[in-house]
Amino acid sequence: MEESHSRYDPMRHWLAVSLLAPRGYEEGISNFLMEQGARGVEELEEDLKGKRLKAYFPQDGKEKKVLRALHRYLKSLRSIDSEIPDTQIETTSILEQDWGENWKRFFKPLRVTSRFVVKPPWCPTHLRRGQMVIDIIPGMAFGTGTHATTKLSLRSEP
Repeated sequence: MEESHSRYDPMRHWLAVSLLAPRGYEEGISNFLMEQGARGVEELEEDLKGKRLKAYFPQDGKEKKVLRALHRYLKSLRSIDSEIPDTQIETTSILEQDWGENWKRFFKPLRVTSRFVVKPPWCPTHLRRGQMVIDIIPGMAFGTGTHATTKLSLRSEP
C-alpha cells in the first residue's frame, strides 16, 4: 500500500527542482517530472528562452535517481534538437508547510471603495465610520475583492 502524503507532516522535507524549460518543450518536461514522481509542477516566469518550471518531490531517498533520470531526459532532448541549450538544474530542500492554513496569511482586508471593505472571515479589521465589511472566504477565482467585476459592482453605489 502506498503511503498517503495528503496529511501535513511538519517533519517531511521536499526536494524542489527548478529549471528553465526551452520554449516548446515545457509541457513535455513537466509531464516527465510528474512521471518521475513530482507531486506538483509550478510554471513560473517566462522569457524568450522558455519557461521556468519548479517541481516538488518527496525526499524519500529516491532524489538522486530522479535527478539522474532528468539529466538523461534533457540530454536526449538535446540529441533530438541541437538548438536546445544545456539546462541548469537547481535543487533546494524545503520543510513541509501547512499550506491548508498558510495560504490564509496572504489575504488581508481590502478597502474596495470608501464605503466597502472586503475581508476574509479570519482576519479582524477596524472600520471607519460609515464603512461596511463584506466577509468572503477567498477562493482561486473569487473572494479576494481584487477582481474588476467586484470593484465595479461595489463602486456603482449611489
